[in-house]
Amino acid sequence: MREFRLSGSVRGARGNSRSYRDYHYSAASAASNSLPWLNQLQNQIETQHTAPSTTFETGERIERIEGILESFGKANSIKIERYFSLIREGLSSTESSDFEEAQVKLGKLLGFDARNSNAQGAPDPWWVLGSKGIVFEDYTATGDNPVISKDKILQAKGHPDFLKIQFHRIAFYPVLCTKSSKLDGAASPHVNGVYYIRAPLFIADRHIFLRFNKLT
Repeated sequence: MREFRLSGSVRGARGNSRSYRDYHYSAASAASNSLPWLNQLQNQIETQHTAPSTTFETGERIERIEGILESFGKANSIKIERYFSLIREGLSSTESSDFEEAQVKLGKLLGFDARNSNAQGAPDPWWVLGSKGIVFEDYTATGDNPVISKDKILQAKGHPDFLKIQFHRIAFYPVLCTKSSKLDGAASPHVNGVYYIRAPLFIADRHIFLRFNKLT
C-alpha cells in the first residue's frame, strides 16, 4: 500500500526567542517520553549551527508547537503530562466525543491547524498545514464484528467537498480511522482516494504513530 505523509521538516527554526523556546521543548521532553519526535525535534534545533531559510509550512508548524508548549507555563510538567495523557486516553476510547477531542489535541501538538465541528453533515476532525489537509472519518465503536461499509467509504470521500466551502485553497485527503480491518465487498469499488489508519495503531506502547495508507 502507498504511504501518505503529512509532515514538515523542523530545519530552519527561527531563533529570535531561542532560549524561551528551548526551555519549553526541554520541559515537555522531560515531562513525558510518550512522544519521541519531541526529543528528535529538540536535538535538531540544538545541533543547528546556521539558520537556513524556513518554508512557510515549517515556520507555521513550529510556531504552533511553541504556542502549545508555552501555554502550559514555565516549569509546569504536570500540565504537559496531563495533556499527553488526555491524548493517549482519548485515542484509546470508544466514545466518539473523547476520541475526536484527542484527535484535535494531537493535531495541535503536532503543529497542525486542527479543528472539529458539530454542524450537521460536518466531518470528524481535520488537520491543515499550508496548502494540504487531512480530514478524518472515525469508525471506532465497531462492535464485535466490524466491517467497513460502502456508506462509510462514501461518507469519507465526501468530507473534502464539505470543507472546500470554507477552505477554498486547501487540498484535503480523506482518512478512514477505524478499529476494523474488514472491508465490505460493496465498498471495494469506491475506495480510490481514501486513506486508512487502524485506530489501535494510533497508540502502542505509550507512543503515538501516524501512518496513513491507501486502501488499494
